[in-house]
Amino acid sequence: MKHILNEMSEEEKNLIRQQHTGGIKVNTERFNKLLESKSGDVKPLINEEPNWLTRSVFEGKTVNFYSDPENKKIIYSQKKIQNVKKNGNTILIGVNLGTTGISNLTWSCASNEFKKSTIDTQNNRVTTVMYNTNLNNELQKQYCTKSTGGVNVPKATFASTTPSDTQDSNTNFA
Repeated sequence: MKHILNEMSEEEKNLIRQQHTGGIKVNTERFNKLLESKSGDVKPLINEEPNWLTRSVFEGKTVNFYSDPENKKIIYSQKKIQNVKKNGNTILIGVNLGTTGISNLTWSCASNEFKKSTIDTQNNRVTTVMYNTNLNNELQKQYCTKSTGGVNVPKATFASTTPSDTQDSNTNFA
């Protein structure tokens, strides 16, 4: 290192010195917060939430499911929506129906049905179809738009939609 400094001109040495005048300021506020916290009472340093953890406007809401499209024959009452996830063109709705923990119901823009698939004792897939007009309409607003042909399709940045449709996904669930 001495040899490198000896070969430098005074001007180069002064430029390096100017870059380092005033010292380095180290902010230890967050470190002190960790040191001063009591065991078991640790607060996060960064309060950011990854996109995949963002809560859906539907989570925590209760819903009734019906066996008929007219919503007259109730089969599940006051069930809480645990999570809602988009998986391609399908929406997965996690609901505790009281049978075996959380059931993932499937729903899509092209349907007004909520489907629950289970496996029976003979390893056959059994699909239960349920309805809820209000939830269906709110999901349509959140995840779907109408194509120029008038068909419900998933929202997309480059979707061929009618001019009156918007791509706003900030609709609140009532």
